Amino acid sequence: MRAIEKVHVRRAAPPNVPTTDHFFLKCGHELVRLDHDEVLYISAMRDYVAVHTRARGRFLSLEHLRDLEARLPAEHYCRIHRSHMVRIGALEKAHRDHVIVGGVSLPISDSYAQRFRSMVGLG
Repeated sequence: MRAIEKVHVRRAAPPNVPTTDHFFLKCGHELVRLDHDEVLYISAMRDYVAVHTRARGRFLSLEHLRDLEARLPAEHYCRIHRSHMVRIGALEKAHRDHVIVGGVSLPISDSYAQRFRSMVGLG
């Protein structure tokens, strides 16, 4: 019964994420405060996520992208691929099948394209 209850809790709607100007990321044995304005994009790397920032480089955390996505405010971030999420305010260019963020080209997969286009006002 406990296992079934865990599944129900995990499948429940994600809690409302309070909108703040920052979030905390566990990197090794410390918590790092990251302001939303400094984040460019987030990439999945197996069981890790890499948060790429404008000035402070890359931060690695032992966390799945879907879990971090649930903690971040949906009005600031958009999943564009099973391995990538971008901060909408950091976009430099958006093409049909990829975006440019921080000088890096990231693919947009078909399964996430419609939501991305509606978030940036193209769909």
